[in-house]
Amino acid sequence: MKHNYFERFLLLFCVVCCSPAVVAQQKEWKIQRVVERGISCIACLDEQRCVIGGQEIQFDDTFIFQTMDGGKTWKKVYADTGMYPKRALQLSSLAWISPDVIVASADSSYIIRSVDGGKTWAKTRVYDGFAYAKPMYFCDSLHGVLFETKGVPNEEFNRPMVTSDGGATWQLIPGPKNTGELEQTMMLSGACIAPGKYIGFEVNSSGFAINRTTDY
Repeated sequence: MKHNYFERFLLLFCVVCCSPAVVAQQKEWKIQRVVERGISCIACLDEQRCVIGGQEIQFDDTFIFQTMDGGKTWKKVYADTGMYPKRALQLSSLAWISPDVIVASADSSYIIRSVDGGKTWAKTRVYDGFAYAKPMYFCDSLHGVLFETKGVPNEEFNRPMVTSDGGATWQLIPGPKNTGELEQTMMLSGACIAPGKYIGFEVNSSGFAINRTTDY
């Protein structure tokens, strides 16, 4: 009898806690249509100030939108309207690292950076040559790491690059070259653990690998 009573109590508890009214009180999400499609990255400075980036058309029409009120309203602050065959730069990562400085990583070794809180933007090519857009991580407002994957066989593939001035300049970390003629290593993600300490996760046809440095 006690067992049946416990089962009934448990069932009633689950029904009450999982009811739509209770769930709605616990969490509530509101869907906003900022753009039609293509959001690929987001970064927030605090609970009110965020940026999103992406492309409204595949490989074309790159954008960055900004909110200053916790996502209630959004304003386009950057646009690259290049269309095929002159394609727009494809964004990979965003980082809002201080009230004034916002950094975006893009393909072809470009960094897109604002030093006035998103009002104006400047493009800088940090490495000569084609590269796919890859992740970028910051430890603080000055130190960060950028992982790139080169699109040319038999050359350096994953090129970790570091900055110590908030993304204004970048320095290449020397690393091993890919010796496989047909094998390309792709850097999927990573982390900036602390200034000078970086870790990267990569994959190729042979499996997975972790690259790590603690002295740069």
